[in-house]
Amino acid sequence: MVELPNYIYALNVLYQMGIYAQVDFIRGPNCQQDNSTYARFEENVKWSFGTLSDEERERLYRWYQQQDVSAIAPPIRDWALIYWDSVPLGATS
Repeated sequence: MVELPNYIYALNVLYQMGIYAQVDFIRGPNCQQDNSTYARFEENVKWSFGTLSDEERERLYRWYQQQDVSAIAPPIRDWALIYWDSVPLGATS
C-alpha cells in the first residue's frame, strides 16, 4: 500500500523555507473506523484515495478477506497541528 506524506513532510518543507514551525498533536476518534463490512471499508478507501478501478476493487476485496477487521483502522486517530509565527521573533521590537 502506498503511504501518503505525513506531517513530517510539511514540517521539512517549511524548515527548508526558513520557517521554524511548531507541532502539537490532537488525538480524536477515527471517523473511518467502521470497516465491519466490505462495502463500508471500500467506501472508506474511496473517501481517502478517490475512485477505484475494477482491478483495484478486486485486489482490495481479496486483501480485506485476509484481514482481522478490527485491526484495519484503530479506534483513535492522531492529527498534527502545524503552526508558526508570521512575524519573526524580535522583528517587532
